[in-house]
Amino acid sequence: MGEAEQIWEVWNFYELASRLKGTQPAIRELKRRGEAGAVAAWAIYRGYISNLIRFCFDMTEPSYRSPMLNDMAAVREMELIEEIEALHKKYPQGVPSYEVLDLVDAWGEKLDRRVGLRVPRSPAELTAEQIAEAKRITRELWKVESQPRESSKESRKPEGEHLLKDMKRELREKFERLRKKE
Repeated sequence: MGEAEQIWEVWNFYELASRLKGTQPAIRELKRRGEAGAVAAWAIYRGYISNLIRFCFDMTEPSYRSPMLNDMAAVREMELIEEIEALHKKYPQGVPSYEVLDLVDAWGEKLDRRVGLRVPRSPAELTAEQIAEAKRITRELWKVESQPRESSKESRKPEGEHLLKDMKRELREKFERLRKKE
């Protein structure tokens, strides 16, 4: 077998979900990439959330749509979840398709405003430049995160060492106070 792809090279949502062990970490990763400036990530994000919205209306039973709502909650799409649930309450016999499509369009417009540009409806609408730029941004994002942070000698010590010192100091202070009370 060939060399395994680095995580920043994975752009297929379901492959990303498989590598990150779930749809929630995958959608969070796409949102993080998008917030870093990768338009391609926003396009995949938009496509996935739009599909979730549609699937939520195929499921009239709340427990069946909870996995989809959980994916939305993982990326803090709480307003969208409220809108979906409100439509289910308004139309207990089934939400009309025009309402579903209106919600998908309205959410897409909100996403465009939040991001500050028109997010392509699917990765197929991306230009070669947008794809290349997204890959570059994501690779840089991962490189920055993987570099050790060394701002001072103190920061080089393991986290547990700081905690242990603090705990010992606090215990000594408490013992001193207790001795003074006796």
